[in-house]
Amino acid sequence: MAIGAAFPGEIRRLSVVRQLTTGVVLHLWAILNDGERHLKRYVVVFVNDEMVVAFMMNTDLHPLVVPECQLRLDGFAYITHPCHLDCGRTRTFEYEEVVRQLMADTSRILGRIDSDVRDDIQRAMRDSPLIPDEEKATYHDSLDRVTF
Repeated sequence: MAIGAAFPGEIRRLSVVRQLTTGVVLHLWAILNDGERHLKRYVVVFVNDEMVVAFMMNTDLHPLVVPECQLRLDGFAYITHPCHLDCGRTRTFEYEEVVRQLMADTSRILGRIDSDVRDDIQRAMRDSPLIPDEEKATYHDSLDRVTF
């Protein structure tokens, strides 16, 4: 049981909402392309009261993703094996669903990216043919506001 589970719901919610910002790394359940529900790691690139937009981490390079949009990540406590961040496409979650998942298990708030990863994400998403330019600008600006 995560230590956060010992606190009342209102306090857990305040803590989750405070930490749910651009640049946080989360472990979230999502239904993927295979139709199955998977627990995956994500880097949040945009948050508002309605949605959380993130890039998904994969163990391997994905052959259908533009290679320039995939970043190798290592050297972080939340990375236990080599992984790649897919900056070529986003996944959008409902804000309240993310809050519910994290309140149920606050240990799934894994950490934060650093400035080097932030800069690499901004460069990598520029090459994505799947993210509209207007959204790229929004995510770039959101990442620019991350403090380290």
